[in-house]
Amino acid sequence: MYDGCMHNKKITFTIALSGFFLLVSTLLLTAGHPVSARQVAQTATPIPPAPVWTGNFVVRADLPFVWVRVAPSPSASVVATVNPNQILTAATAPDGQAEVWDGMQWWGFVTIPGGAISGWVEVASLVPGPAPTPTPTTAPEMVAPWGISTAVRVRASVASLWLRQRPASDAIVIFQVPAGSVMVTVAPPQSDGVQNWWPVLDVLSGVMGWAEQKSLEPASIGVDITHATLEPVPSAESWHPGNKVRVRDSVTVGFVRIAPNSRAQVLTRVFRGNILDLVGTPLFGDGRWWWLVKTRGTNITGWVEQSALEIAPSDA
Repeated sequence: MYDGCMHNKKITFTIALSGFFLLVSTLLLTAGHPVSARQVAQTATPIPPAPVWTGNFVVRADLPFVWVRVAPSPSASVVATVNPNQILTAATAPDGQAEVWDGMQWWGFVTIPGGAISGWVEVASLVPGPAPTPTPTTAPEMVAPWGISTAVRVRASVASLWLRQRPASDAIVIFQVPAGSVMVTVAPPQSDGVQNWWPVLDVLSGVMGWAEQKSLEPASIGVDITHATLEPVPSAESWHPGNKVRVRDSVTVGFVRIAPNSRAQVLTRVFRGNILDLVGTPLFGDGRWWWLVKTRGTNITGWVEQSALEIAPSDA
């Protein structure tokens, strides 16, 4: 009887001791678990290391490389590998985000200068890089204090000047004048955002066009500009490329020239009643308007003065 009681007590003690160790193990696992503590601390999003996402970055010196990913996640696909000597520029993703917290770390959206690659990089892998090179800006040119009918000339430092059809450096060239040529301003200047252009009349040729201000200077007092006395500029006809015109009955013979100038080379002759096709817009030169035409039969293209032409019947 005694041995049976002692046996039962040993079993009870063993069960109790096992329960005690189980309780202690459970408390240790639940009360001091470091992952659970960190997860609780991460319920609030921390302040990003770069509050203002801007500028250039490079890979930290202690890292061999970083991966640029398609999304702010360590499991996202890699689009590029960046080495420590490469520059990354902070940017904004198409959805408007620049920095994203994934619950564990910050990601920044970047672009690789010189290429079309962009994506997300761990911000902790980067350090500030060289400052972005500022884009040079050019201040608009100051307008010269010239008025209308002012005598100007091409600067001696300019080999030749191109008179253009409109106030732009890519406009069609109407005429070329050498250094020292005297011209007269005929209207106020216009700016293309960088430099000013003056509408001028070349004294010697009578050709009118646009000249950039930097190539001009006021002409010396005493320059003879009597031949440049301004007269009202005639209006151009409201014709358009594709229209048909014909040589007026009052014109016995007309000349198709290589340029819109009465001293330009003659390419061919046309006669009263001849039908011509307009292939370009008019230009003003020699005090008159010239139209770019193509002759029929010979298919020669050249310039004919407007006064020799009239609109042709629709069935011509």
